[in-house]
Amino acid sequence: MSNLADNKIFNINKKSLYRCIENREPTILGDSFFSKYNMGIIQAGLKSEIKRLTNKDIGFQSEWEIFKIMRFVFLESRINDYTADLHTQILKLNTVTIKEAVKATVPDMLMFDKFQYDVLRNPVPMLPNPIFVSQKGNKIKKSFN
Repeated sequence: MSNLADNKIFNINKKSLYRCIENREPTILGDSFFSKYNMGIIQAGLKSEIKRLTNKDIGFQSEWEIFKIMRFVFLESRINDYTADLHTQILKLNTVTIKEAVKATVPDMLMFDKFQYDVLRNPVPMLPNPIFVSQKGNKIKKSFN
């Protein structure tokens, strides 16, 4: 597994990564979770979960957006299970990350589908302008001469 410092995607070094996650020191868990290899696993998991839920294929999502979700999950999960092996901890983090990414992606997909439906549908003709009619009749003069 390569670590995030080797990735040119984020264009940041390891110190910058850990500074953006609350001044944490580099750990094997963090290096492995934020690796390019693990990002690919999350992307593949996201694609298969979206396919399962919506029966639609999606492409790879923005790696920066996935990174932000990974960062959120990493900070919020606080996995400190030292009895579990590294693989189990990363699997837990990946599962939560995929769930969070699906929650963000599916509504956007549905909104885009609705937009496409509305755009491709034939336009509805406009209704005629309303006419003000009172009990005394139409107050608009018929001729302007």
